[in-house]
Amino acid sequence: MNTCLVLGAGATLAHALHFHSKRRVASNPPLDHTFFETIRARGIAPAAELNAYAAATPGSNPFLAVPGEHAMRMEEFFRDLFSDFQEDPKLTGAYEQLISLYAQVLRQTTDWIGKDARKGGPVGRLIAAAADVSDSLTIMTFNHDLVIENELIKRARLRRRWCLGQGYGSLSKQLHYNYSPPSLKAVFPLHGLSCDHSRPITVLKLHGSLNWFIRMKGAHPSPDVLSGTSAAPQRIICSPRRGAPSQFRNKRRYSWPVLVPPVHGKEALIRTFLRPVWSDAQTALSTAQRLVFVGYSLPALDVYAEHTFRRLVAANTNDLMWIDVVNPNPESAQRYASLVKPKGVRWCPSIEAFLQLGSL
Repeated sequence: MNTCLVLGAGATLAHALHFHSKRRVASNPPLDHTFFETIRARGIAPAAELNAYAAATPGSNPFLAVPGEHAMRMEEFFRDLFSDFQEDPKLTGAYEQLISLYAQVLRQTTDWIGKDARKGGPVGRLIAAAADVSDSLTIMTFNHDLVIENELIKRARLRRRWCLGQGYGSLSKQLHYNYSPPSLKAVFPLHGLSCDHSRPITVLKLHGSLNWFIRMKGAHPSPDVLSGTSAAPQRIICSPRRGAPSQFRNKRRYSWPVLVPPVHGKEALIRTFLRPVWSDAQTALSTAQRLVFVGYSLPALDVYAEHTFRRLVAANTNDLMWIDVVNPNPESAQRYASLVKPKGVRWCPSIEAFLQLGSL
């Protein structure tokens, strides 16, 4: 059986909440409406140019808590600055600082989940259950974190089916690997004799990954790189470290993470950096016999993803009779129902409930 899991930010948050209280805002991965709250809880001060832009925007500065005022959502702020910096080159520095801050927050709120001591989380159990019943398992995600990869490596029966050399689909053949010193034990495996890909597990990171980056000639990314309009071929390097790199610069080399942030106009970034990933995703969606969306609510900014899902689910003739939606909000199932007609939708409020029902 070909199974496809599609994981959104809600899946990573549910995984974190298995280990931490919901009240621990500073430790839990942020959602669209909690991003700035997380920044404040962690005591992170925005860089000067970014803070100046935020202070000049209409309404209150999202980096400052103002009682009684509407808190700006992450997607709104990213949308505005992404558009503004392309019209005004003087804002390029502010946008660069925003992406750096975004990567920093995601790294700090998700790396702890990947530690070997963190066992039994719902995402790992879902992946294991799906892998056990599948001849081929594709895990598509819009998340940049390394939670999925770490959950695969924690399980002996799964780590043989996934490695860096083949586990990222077609992109694996194009990645260049930044080898870590032999003394570093916490690394993802490259392809080797212990691998068995007869029942493959593939991870497709549709919006990039915290362990992927490109080299830069200067200390700062060009506007073309930030917007995805660069015509130059991009050589993507993959770090095998199980924790996301804490910085991308040293005295001799400058690097920039390959991330598609929550902005309008993702298509250019996808075409420039992630075309093979989306090509593999199209194949997986059109041939899946089981399709499960977990913690992904089809945000309004993901027009490209919505169009892709609608087209390929409709074209799927490989015994896909329904899709499963795992989300605490039942309205999400209604949104998917309008997307995948005439196929049906089954809704579950949590990964725990989904696994208890034996829905795989």
